[in-house]
Amino acid sequence: MDMFCDRLSCHGKAEECIGLCRALMSALNWLLRCAAFYAEKVKETLEQAAAESQLKMCLERLGKMLSSTKNRALIHIAKLEETSSWSAVEQSLLKLGENLNSLGNSPLRSRADDCISLIKSIPTMLSVHSEQLNKTGFPTVHAVVLLEGTMNLTGETQPLVEQLMMVKRMQRIPSPLFVLEIWKACFVGLIESPEGTEELKWTAFTFLKTMDADHSKSPEGLLGVLGHMLSGKSLDLLLAAAAATGKLKSFARKFIKLNEFTKQINGEGPKGAPVRALLFDISFLMLCHVAQTYGSEVILSESSPAGEVPFFETWMLTCMPEEGKILNPDHPCFRPDSTKVESLVALLNNSSEMKLVQMKWHEACLSISAAILEILNAWENGVLTFESIQKITDNIKGKVCSMAVCAVAWLVAHVRMLGLDEREKSLQMIRQLATPLYGENTLQFYNERVVIMSSILEHMCADVLQQTATQIKFPSMGMDTIPYWNLLPPKKPIKEVLTSVFTKVLEKGWVDSHSIHIFDTLLHMGGVYWFCNNLVKDYISLFPLDDTQPSKLMRLLSSNEEDSNILSSPTDRSMSSSLSASQLHTVSMRDPLNRVLANLFLLISSILGAKTAGTHTQFVQWFMEECVDCLEQGSRGSILQFMPFTMVSELVKVSTMSSPKIVLAITDLSLPLGRRVAAKAIAAL
Repeated sequence: MDMFCDRLSCHGKAEECIGLCRALMSALNWLLRCAAFYAEKVKETLEQAAAESQLKMCLERLGKMLSSTKNRALIHIAKLEETSSWSAVEQSLLKLGENLNSLGNSPLRSRADDCISLIKSIPTMLSVHSEQLNKTGFPTVHAVVLLEGTMNLTGETQPLVEQLMMVKRMQRIPSPLFVLEIWKACFVGLIESPEGTEELKWTAFTFLKTMDADHSKSPEGLLGVLGHMLSGKSLDLLLAAAAATGKLKSFARKFIKLNEFTKQINGEGPKGAPVRALLFDISFLMLCHVAQTYGSEVILSESSPAGEVPFFETWMLTCMPEEGKILNPDHPCFRPDSTKVESLVALLNNSSEMKLVQMKWHEACLSISAAILEILNAWENGVLTFESIQKITDNIKGKVCSMAVCAVAWLVAHVRMLGLDEREKSLQMIRQLATPLYGENTLQFYNERVVIMSSILEHMCADVLQQTATQIKFPSMGMDTIPYWNLLPPKKPIKEVLTSVFTKVLEKGWVDSHSIHIFDTLLHMGGVYWFCNNLVKDYISLFPLDDTQPSKLMRLLSSNEEDSNILSSPTDRSMSSSLSASQLHTVSMRDPLNRVLANLFLLISSILGAKTAGTHTQFVQWFMEECVDCLEQGSRGSILQFMPFTMVSELVKVSTMSSPKIVLAITDLSLPLGRRVAAKAIAAL
């Protein structure tokens, strides 16, 4: 046994290799029975010395046999091939364990325990990776968490969990280090975020979303946040908590219902009118703030009956400026009923202040864009003076701030369409509307409403002001500046910006919040195709490819089934008849994805069968390593079932793939053919 147990090999037929597996398991059982026999003999005083000597010899041979991963893999195949024989091994193992109690804490007992542990690990050897961990930092986990906390706070938790678990399996990250990396990413995001809304969002993500996805189990946290609603940054804190706990959408629906409620004006008197105006204004401003902070999709209802779309949803979709959204100032949404526009212009121009009783604020907000166009034309043609414009803008912003928001929304779209020499009066009107009106005749909570309005207007105007090189000072009392704004250098091509930021990320080894926001800005500015295309080019430039063989990409398409040789190998041997586990499991090939996967593995098989090596074989190696790494622990991945069994012998010729565990992972051991293929490949190693 000393001569062969650590250098077993077989280059014969598959049946002979299976026979080797059975013989190895029989030898294992024999050694276990011998060890159990001599362990019992140790109890007898007269034969103790001879029994210990024989037991030592048995345990040494067991240890030598089991120390080889190859031998354990062959025994694993034999276990699946003959379950009754493995039951006999388990019985012998049990008996040995019982007889070891008489050995105490001797070196023989320690050696026997090591052998027993190795034998017990054989059924689960596929679920344990033997590779030693050589790093403690995992930038991919950091990037996924940072991206989620920065750009997708309102997203569902489950997709994030699945992404992180996939990364954990692919990079074989131990659970303690995995949790540590998630917490590290959360705290880095919290430390990097500017004070204000961004800091509150990261606080909510770290302590509400990350720690407990189902916040209903701990309502006290949310109740505590609600208790602070009337102080300081209460709105942003409440929204951040709602976003992190998945309640933001339902929270926004309450504002929508409140805004819709203010349409009811029947029997309204002088006392009720200011209250209704305030309810409309506050709900409108809060909805704008939510849409700008967390995205307009949070506001949209999943389904609305025909003709019952809420006012704010209609206005937001058609009239509200957003990043990456270009509005047409001549769109019908900006051209309501002309009679309503004329009456609104007259009201703004002739009255000393806006009336409140029986005022239809929804109609006023929809009509204000056309009214502003009329007023702007009159000003440009000299019909109205600057003093008249000041009076009109004071009327617009004096009672409800939402009218000023709607007016600026149209002006932003209008300015984009004007030449450089035509923008002065429009920008001046934006400046007038953004300046608060401080007087005794304003409605309640005016200062608080102005703070939110100024934040909304600054977000709306940011792109236009950057494009026109215009500065408008928005009131900043109690309001945080917009974080991560104007990130791009003014005169540097965006392609160079993308490359430089990507290079800095690689040098640093992880993605920071600043880089995430620059990438996001470039994505919106250049578009999805430009962004992905150039990022992939920058990535590929790190790994020069001499032979990309682009024509082979066409073979991933579902081929004409009448042409059986389209996937033939370089030696013109047809691969279409290669047997795979999917065929034995009768997997449906009607599914387009299944056909593509089958064709992909046939192509990979033909690459491995070629007589030349290069970047294409390197790709196959990396691809197969990823397939193995992504397997669920102890189970077989669905993708690998499409791999032809003929590939296994070719794969083990690649140095990094010549591992018994990898062979066990890529073959379907539930099938007799799979076990024979695996035995033949492992026995030849």
